[in-house]
Amino acid sequence: MHKIYASIILIPLLLLTGCSIGNSQETLIEKANQGDIKSMIELSNVYKFGATKEGLEQYKIWADDIDENANSEDILALTKMFYDQKLAFPNGRKMYEKLLKLANSPLNKKATLTLLNFYSKHFLELKAAELESVYIKTATKQDLVDLYNLYQKTNDYYGYINRDRVKAMMVEKGYMEEKLTELEYLKRILLKRREYREEYIPDILLLLSNILKSNDLDQIYEIGLILGNRGSQTGVMKTLVYDNTEAFMKKTLTLNPTNEIETTATFYLSNLYTKYYKNDLTKQKSVLINADKMGKTQRNKTLVALYDIDEIQYAKNIEYFDKMLNTSRTKAYINIAQIYHYGKGKEPVDIEQAKIWYKKADTEQAKEELAKLNQV
Repeated sequence: MHKIYASIILIPLLLLTGCSIGNSQETLIEKANQGDIKSMIELSNVYKFGATKEGLEQYKIWADDIDENANSEDILALTKMFYDQKLAFPNGRKMYEKLLKLANSPLNKKATLTLLNFYSKHFLELKAAELESVYIKTATKQDLVDLYNLYQKTNDYYGYINRDRVKAMMVEKGYMEEKLTELEYLKRILLKRREYREEYIPDILLLLSNILKSNDLDQIYEIGLILGNRGSQTGVMKTLVYDNTEAFMKKTLTLNPTNEIETTATFYLSNLYTKYYKNDLTKQKSVLINADKMGKTQRNKTLVALYDIDEIQYAKNIEYFDKMLNTSRTKAYINIAQIYHYGKGKEPVDIEQAKIWYKKADTEQAKEELAKLNQV
């Protein structure tokens, strides 16, 4: 009995001793230098090596040396650290994409979906479409379910149309039955980029009205996105699409949306007003008042669009701009200055105003532009 107990105690001790020697940071670095990806991962997980200055430099070297002959699962496990916001990798996003492309293989569909999610998230539509076309050629039922679930996480226009497309594939292959709800039927009609026959318009308007009355945030926001992405319209479609984009996005803002949805809905309204309601200054003014709900890029795009409509009306109305530029002043100030500086042609529009806005920006770029103006 004593011998058995001794064995039970000795074996864990030996294992622990072996692990402590084999997993020292120095040993792992040595193995990583020889291309051992598992050691690179362990260095990150156990020793937080990627969070050190030396680690940042080493991981860049190690990542550059990895090629397609490495184990796909190991590469995928390593990619996570290069997209970790807590780590300050220079060009971490490019390294992340490069490693995902190396991990991507017919036998590692998780890597394919991770890369596809990366492309979708950063609006790289052409790369996403090409990758998806390869993926679906050999896709099983579960592969298509996984693809659908991936797009389910994307709460924007492309996420909605991608989900519908994958669902149609599954119906076509007999993996599921098609039972269209009122919402799905309406989406199918709206996603067809063509003029609708006039006799169909009353039915479309009735369906739109029913969805709007439902007070269902997800459904209303989804239809608003689809309408807002139909682009320029003419004839009877102009009223149908523009008026309902406005109605659905306004309704969205009243239904306690998330910050992300609120930001997007506000931008869609601003886009609608600045592109298709150029003569309605009341609508455009409402965009400026609600500009604090927009993202930085959206706010700057809206700013420039408003200048293009009426430079005198907006460019000199500084109190609105001060409100509008509340969280992204520097970049937008430069945009304003450059419009005054360059206008729509080669001649300056208003040199003194350009100088004022360049001084507000107070960046190296602004100082260089200001120097040019001071030479005029």
